[in-house]
Amino acid sequence: MENFSILDPMGDLLVVIKKPTADLFEDNSLVLDLVKVGEDAIPGYLQYDPNQPSSSNNDSTSTDPSDGECSYTECARFLVSSKHLSLGSSCLDLQLRLDENACTKKMKIPPCVQDVDAVWVLFSILHCRANNVPRVVDLEMLISITALVQYFDCVEPVQLTVLDTIETFRQKAIKAIIAKLYDRVEAAKQGKYCCGECNALILERLILLLQDRGLYPRPVPPFEGIGIDLLVSTIAYLGTDMQELEELCEQVQGLSMTQFNNA
Repeated sequence: MENFSILDPMGDLLVVIKKPTADLFEDNSLVLDLVKVGEDAIPGYLQYDPNQPSSSNNDSTSTDPSDGECSYTECARFLVSSKHLSLGSSCLDLQLRLDENACTKKMKIPPCVQDVDAVWVLFSILHCRANNVPRVVDLEMLISITALVQYFDCVEPVQLTVLDTIETFRQKAIKAIIAKLYDRVEAAKQGKYCCGECNALILERLILLLQDRGLYPRPVPPFEGIGIDLLVSTIAYLGTDMQELEELCEQVQGLSMTQFNNA
C-alpha cells in the first residue's frame, strides 16, 4: 500500500490516517480524519507530494487539542467515496451524517488495530477493489480486520439465505463422501476383500487414516472443522482404489445465483 492511494478516482472524501508520534500516551489508537474533497475542502489535503511533508501546515505531525496536546504523525491517505462507506458501514454513515457542514470528521479506531494496511484492506472491500485484498493474511492482520469490521458495523455482504444454502450444499457433499468412505470400512469388517489378513490390514489402514484426520469415529452434521479439501486429500492418500470417491468429489457443484434473484 502506498502512502497516497486512490480507491475511487471520483471520490469525494479523503481518509487521512494518523498515529501518535510516541508511545508515551496511554491511548495509542490510530486516528482517522475524514476530509471532504470539493469546494469546501481543506486545500492542504488535496495535493500530495511524496517528497514533502503531507499536512496542510507543511509539517508531518499535528496536534489534537482534544487529546491533551497529543502529537500525531500522518501515515497514509486514501481517496474514497463517502457513498461506498455509508452503504457498507452504519457507523461511518452516521459519522458522515452528523454535522454535515463540518469539513473534517475525526474517528479513533480500536487500539488493537495498529496496522494501517488493515484499514486499507477493509476500505478496499467496501469499494469492491478485490485486487487490493490479499488472498492470505497472518493471524494479526485477520484480528485487525475483524476488529475493524465489528467497530464500523459493516453490513453483511452475503445474504443469510445464500449462506444457509451454501451450508446445506456443504453438509450434503460431506455426508455423501463420508458415507462412501465408511462403506469401505464396513466392507473390510465383513471380509469382502481378498482374505482375512488382507481385510484386517485394510481395516486398520482405513481406521488409522480416518482417526488421524478427525474422521473417526464417524462425524455427524454439521461436520464442524471438516471441509471438502480434507476429504479430497484423504481420498488422494488412499490411492487409485478410491476412484469412486474421486468421481463423487468432482460432482460437487456450486450455487446458481439465479436462485436468489428475489431473495
